[in-house]
Amino acid sequence: MKSTVKPVRIIDFARKLQISTSTIIVYLKDKCFPVDRKHHSPLTYDIIRELALEYCSGKLPAAAKKLIDDAREWESANPEDSRRIKDTQTKKIERKQKRDEHAQRIIAGRDRARRERDKIREMEETYNRSMRSTAPSIDTFNGVIPVSGIDLEIIAAGLSLSRKKKLELLEFLSGFSRVNIETVV
Repeated sequence: MKSTVKPVRIIDFARKLQISTSTIIVYLKDKCFPVDRKHHSPLTYDIIRELALEYCSGKLPAAAKKLIDDAREWESANPEDSRRIKDTQTKKIERKQKRDEHAQRIIAGRDRARRERDKIREMEETYNRSMRSTAPSIDTFNGVIPVSGIDLEIIAAGLSLSRKKKLELLEFLSGFSRVNIETVV
């Protein structure tokens, strides 16, 4: 037999405690409680207790205590409906957690990509600074290029040479710095 106690609805709670229904709906949505955007949505005991703790500072007024008792009585009289509401709440919480985890993974990926870009940019700047510092200025150029100032293209071209040509290049370069021909080849 169905109980004569009706479920406590958002509008009932709002009237008793003089709170707007939209405020309650927003709060419940933020906490992932299963509430449609309707002021006639039923509230379970847990939801009412949460609302009472949030909106009744200090002691609970008699109106809130009565609503909590009514909700408890309705839940015991209608376990299927109560279970359906609680299952909906659990599913919504799980979906919100998955969305939050997904958002965290996206943020972490973006942070990783930003750090990699910064690292590459820093390496490029370091390379450019070193190339500017080792490149001879026009005023002091004496016709000799130091080994540290050789362009990467020249090095790549040198690597594509035959073994005999590589040895000739190394002998030529050994005049600029102390290059050990045996270890390089």
